[in-house]
Amino acid sequence: MQDRIRHFIYSFFVDNSYAPPMEKIAVEFDISPEETEEHLRQLQEDHLVVLQPDTSRILFVNPLSSVATNFKVKDLDTNRGYFANCGWDAVAIHFMIKHPIQIETNCPQTLEPITLRVENGRITERSHPGALVYLTMPARKWWDNVIETCGRHMMLYSSKEAAEEYAKAQGLEGYGLSDDQLYGLCSFLYDDKLDLDYRRPTKEETVATFERLGLTGDFWQT
Repeated sequence: MQDRIRHFIYSFFVDNSYAPPMEKIAVEFDISPEETEEHLRQLQEDHLVVLQPDTSRILFVNPLSSVATNFKVKDLDTNRGYFANCGWDAVAIHFMIKHPIQIETNCPQTLEPITLRVENGRITERSHPGALVYLTMPARKWWDNVIETCGRHMMLYSSKEAAEEYAKAQGLEGYGLSDDQLYGLCSFLYDDKLDLDYRRPTKEETVATFERLGLTGDFWQT
């Protein structure tokens, strides 16, 4: 049942632009609120959903956010709107739903508006030629506080220079993803996330993918 519940949550979110409330899940699967909460807690433990602190309400269904963020995403096929958890997740939505998307955000350093179009597994248009996803949290710490990681450390910047200025001002170590690295990560983690039989990659698979994409060194140790 756990796989079916996860699949229902993801499919519902994609179709409705918001996460299903706990009560909706309970009715769908004819289970009690207590059983529903237990399933949600296990999904969070497995890093498949993130709940709002001290509640059973869904906050993240990676790459989608239940609350407004600085990453507004439009499905250009259906005109549905979403919010992504971070700059990486904004691009990843395309890989999950398989539709062309438009991303709107602001650079954390310059506050300039940034617009990207993503289709066929590539960024095809960008308002700033040097716009990139820049990370300021080492991989081994991502899940220590994933809300902080997504909300502060995986941003889209107007340029690498702007990203480095931001990281320096905050006293943070940073890493700018190339387009190919970004596409590779998105494909690896999100291509099949709407499948009923989706399986979260193992640590060994993740490490091998990092190495294949040239993501090595201390920053990428898991």
